[in-house]
Order: sequence, then C-alpha cells, then structure tokens
Amino acid sequence: MKHNKFKGNTFLLMHKDVPCVQFTFHKYEMWAKFESILNKDHTPPNMIDNYRGYEYNLNKFLDHRVIPKERPNISAIKDYFDSDSSLELSLRSYMLSVSDHYWIKPADSKVTWADVNFYDNSFEDDSIFISSLTTLKKQIGDRTLISFHSHTPNTSNNGTLPQMWLHTDESPVLYKTGNQPFMQEPFNEAVVSDLLDVLGFNHVLYRLGTFGGSVVSACDAFTTASIEFIPAWQLEKSRTNHLNGLDNYLEFLRQNGCAVTDEIRKQLEEMIIIDYLTMNDDRHWGNFGILRNSETLEFIGLAPIFDNGRTFAYNSFSGDYEAQPAPYNLSKAFAENGTHDRELTYVTGVHDIDYAALKAAVPDIFEKRLIEVMARFEAVDTNREVVAVLERKVPGLIRTLLGRIDAMAKELG
Repeated sequence: MKHNKFKGNTFLLMHKDVPCVQFTFHKYEMWAKFESILNKDHTPPNMIDNYRGYEYNLNKFLDHRVIPKERPNISAIKDYFDSDSSLELSLRSYMLSVSDHYWIKPADSKVTWADVNFYDNSFEDDSIFISSLTTLKKQIGDRTLISFHSHTPNTSNNGTLPQMWLHTDESPVLYKTGNQPFMQEPFNEAVVSDLLDVLGFNHVLYRLGTFGGSVVSACDAFTTASIEFIPAWQLEKSRTNHLNGLDNYLEFLRQNGCAVTDEIRKQLEEMIIIDYLTMNDDRHWGNFGILRNSETLEFIGLAPIFDNGRTFAYNSFSGDYEAQPAPYNLSKAFAENGTHDRELTYVTGVHDIDYAALKAAVPDIFEKRLIEVMARFEAVDTNREVVAVLERKVPGLIRTLLGRIDAMAKELG
C-alpha cells in the first residue's frame, strides 16, 4: 500500500476564514482522522447531530469534493497531472469549490480566504477536464512537462460527466458534455431549461456551446462571494417512517433552522413536476438543496432547479422515454427509487400551469434546440451517428412529453 504523503500533517476544514474542524490523515490510506470541532456553527451541517459520528461524516464531506471514479476521463486527468488519487489532486487546490465556501488548508498555513477563493481570484482553464477521449490522448501524448501550481475548482467538482468551470469576468461558467455513445445530455439541459421558462419555475438558465472539442451545456454559477449552496444530503437527519420523502425533507429543513413556508413546498413540488415530465433519473440529494449566507449563516431560500441532463431517454435509441427499464424510469429524490408517478402524488399544492400553452411550446422548443445542437455536433466533427440518432429520437420525445403533460393535468386537476 502506498505511503500517504499527507500523513503527519494537521489540516483545518475552513469556512471562509473560520476554522471549523481539525483533522489528520491515516498513514496508509486517504482517510481523515477527526480530531476536534473548532466552530460548531460553521461546521458543515452533515457533521452536526448526525448519528454516524464526526469522523464518518467528515470523510463523507471530503468524498464529495473530489472527481468521482465514475467520471469517464478521471484516469487521464490523474495521469495528466501526475496525481496519485482524486483526493490528492483536490487537496492541491485546497479542495476549494464554486458551490460553497468551505476549503482545506494545513494548520500552520497563513493562507486566507481572500488569497484563494474563486470569486475574487481568477483561475486557469485547462480543457483536459472536459476534452473528448481522443483529444485527451493527444494532450497526454504531447505533454513534455507537467506543472500544476495554479489552483482550480475543477479538481473538487464531483459530477460524473466530463465538466469544468471556466473563469469569466461576470461569473464562473460550468461547461458539461455528454456521455458516449449518445452525447445527449447538453441537448436535454437546453430543452429542459426552455420548458422551465414556459412553466415559470425558478431554475438555472442553460445554453448550448462547444469547448475542448465537445458539444457542451453552459450555465452561470448561482452562488456568489456571500451566498453558498448546501446540498440536501448535508441536511438529512433521522427519518420519520410515516412521512413520505418530501415531507421528511421538509422536516429536515425545519431541523436545520430553515423557515418552511408554503412557497418552499411549492418550489419543491415544481421540481417533482419537471422531473415527472422529463423522467429525470438523476435527481439525487446532491443536485438540490438550499442557499445560505455564508457570513450570517442565514437561510436564503431553495437553490434553483439545475442539473437536468439525465432525462428524455438519454441512454437509449428510443424516443419513447416512458418505456425505459429500471433504474432509468425511477426517481431518486423523494420516492426512494419509486416511480415518477408515485412521486407526483406528493404534489398537493395548486400550481397555475397553462397546459395548452406548454403543449403548444413543446414542438418548437425541441425543433429549435435540435437544429442548434446538430450544427454544433457537426462543427466539432462528431460521429454522424450521434446526430442521426438524436434526429430520429426527437419526434418520439415530443409525443411522449405531450402525453405526460396530459397525464399530469389529469392527475393534478
């Protein structure tokens, strides 16, 4: 077993400039050994009042700040930067993120939040994080020297799709590509974004683009230097058996000091509605949550709806996305791997949806985005079969979505 180069060093989990947790690493494996809580109020919520204990929850928190092993290009990224592990690679950049304001530093370091955060400081862009595998092989083959002293949020981004943050003057922008062989996720993000516009639901705006030889979806960060995202999994407490998943989550919000109003429930029901319509099989507890003021720790509200790429039979030749087998026809949010139909029964509020206007908009949205994405695929010289499959699927996607709109109108009244 490889010796751990970080063993013997004491680290601090920081929240901006507030030390929260002190820990070290195990001698032979990248496992954090909890030592002490330094500031309970600023410690990540999942570490407080959780039955699994401080050390388990500290490591769970750190595990969410690395590139996951499921990322198709993770091996190439580690080779490119001559890194032993995803955790080691993330630690090089203090495990900094664009999602929240937590970070890691050695206990004897004089580095401050102002020195390193990605809202006030620029970061270098490296297409290695999102390049196609063909491009990656060329980049790795052409390299003569690896130097990685600059900091980046892209080594703490835990999404499974190839993705990267790009620095701009206005806001960091997240680029995400799709998975082989269909590469459909960027198209889906743009279509769902357009549908959410018609519905009037609070959401992140997605657009299509090209970067690193790939077609991508692009969206601006919804966090700022004072507002951070706390994912739902960090808020989870002990569940109450007689409550459904949605009502349990609302109770978790209350236990974390969040004011649960009718509007909060309404917004969560809107997420259920769009996931039902598009059969999102990836609404896990990492891609919804709350927004918090990182100075006052005040609950601001729910995060906007985001991350809608794994929808519309993204992994299938068929446009009939209702016919998808498990687990692609299941919901991971509140029905606990039950069906979207079951989760829709949790919607009890009144939602002012113009079903006729929504149905009228559907064909135009799909056709507009299909034309755009086909042009972008052809511009990056993507395999023509990718474009042909999507072109064949779209009529079926439209028919299925129109049918689900009718079914939802009947269910919700």
